[in-house]
Amino acid sequence: MASPISIDSCRCCSGKQYQDCCAPIINDPKQATDAEQLMRSRYTAFTQDNMSHIKSTMTGNALKEYQSDKKSSLSEKRKWVGLVIHSSKTLKKKGYVDFTATFYRDGIKLNIREHSVFKKIEDRWFYVDRLPE
Repeated sequence: MASPISIDSCRCCSGKQYQDCCAPIINDPKQATDAEQLMRSRYTAFTQDNMSHIKSTMTGNALKEYQSDKKSSLSEKRKWVGLVIHSSKTLKKKGYVDFTATFYRDGIKLNIREHSVFKKIEDRWFYVDRLPE
């Protein structure tokens, strides 16, 4: 029998405690040592409705789209319930994370599958774009 998930478990589904996982990165994005850590912190920020962290960890096309989209899906009310990382690759200055995020909207369970692109700029990771499907 599986043990229940602790209330202190990180929402990014890493299996770690929040204070040892996403909290340090949400408090200071420079703490992310690779693209996957930043991506996980961004997912956790969505579960907290922490749009400040979301916006501060974007640059390039991602930030332009975020600022120009008046009815951004980022601001829609969703209940985020799960994250699965399918693959993650971090190079010196670029990173890629393929993931599925699960959420409920209007009582309907939905998934987002994305291949995200991250870039390291002056020792800090940023979400820059997603690969086309």
